[in-house]
Amino acid sequence: MNQFDFNRYYELKCFLQKKIPEKIAEILAKTILYIPNIYWWVSNYIENGFIEKFHILDTGFKRGSFYDLDRRILYAVFNGLKSFVEDELTDGVAHLQWEISLPENMIENGYQECERESLTRQSESAKEVLFLYEWWINHKDLNDLPYTTYEEEMRLYDEETEMLIRLMKIRGSLWS
Repeated sequence: MNQFDFNRYYELKCFLQKKIPEKIAEILAKTILYIPNIYWWVSNYIENGFIEKFHILDTGFKRGSFYDLDRRILYAVFNGLKSFVEDELTDGVAHLQWEISLPENMIENGYQECERESLTRQSESAKEVLFLYEWWINHKDLNDLPYTTYEEEMRLYDEETEMLIRLMKIRGSLWS
């Protein structure tokens, strides 16, 4: 139970009022029903803070190594995207491919126009998530290679910047 159940509160309060004075009945009812809420809050705090660690973006860097902030941002954000696709989506890439196919299925299933617009936006976002995910999977190993020229290094940096911007534009669709 993640929120206060007023129906159970009033049922319990009415039952207790028949047996004991009103003020005591109210205090007992709140206390009895508040205990599951405390348990829910504490268990979620422990799971999110110490097991899942949702407050941390993993860069994948070796401990004790130094990386400039621009590199840390790139790796934190794209490893976050990788984690989203692989860990948070039900079937990972298969889920994205299903979302991409939604517009094809809309016509044959008779969706209303407003539903079509929503599903088309969902499909477009899934295409972009899949593109960025695949780009990152194929790209991140390029950073371990030595650059041959300054121009090559700048081309790679500009490409990474473009991909970061594209990811920021769709961040609102990254929920599961």
